[in-house]
Amino acid sequence: MKNKLILVEDVLNLSDDRYWFYIPGYNGYEVSNDGYIRSMKHYKKYPFGILIQPKKDKKGQIIHPEDPIYELSNNKNERVSISLSKIIHLSKTNEYNITGYPRRTCVTDISPRNQRYFIKNKTKPTQTDKTNIIFPKFTIIPEQKSSDIICPVESINGGDIEWRRKL
Repeated sequence: MKNKLILVEDVLNLSDDRYWFYIPGYNGYEVSNDGYIRSMKHYKKYPFGILIQPKKDKKGQIIHPEDPIYELSNNKNERVSISLSKIIHLSKTNEYNITGYPRRTCVTDISPRNQRYFIKNKTKPTQTDKTNIIFPKFTIIPEQKSSDIICPVESINGGDIEWRRKL
């Protein structure tokens, strides 16, 4: 069952005194001063963001409720599981000095997505081990006598194809 999106404005008051901090290495995600995490990646449809829920086990219980774990995509578009304490630590040690942060809940983000041309694709591993070389398999058909081979030959008269034995 897929989780339903939780809009920030459905849960939080947009005019409250909550501040959101940039999470370095996780473009488009923000952490609030009271521990909420929001994604601004769908800002056109949801201008105030979507609240991110912590990971849950098969029973629906939050994994490590004292320090919940969230799944975010980093700047390389890789999904990463990261704890709330690590997220708060990253946001407090923000040496990037991103302009506009911290920001209030009612402030939106106009460029939260990663720019695809800055992301390098993973290279496929090349085969360097000479012992595991893969060779294609071919089926070998034994040679036939030339008198048994049948080939189509066009008839000059009517344009029909006649089957003749090759001499």
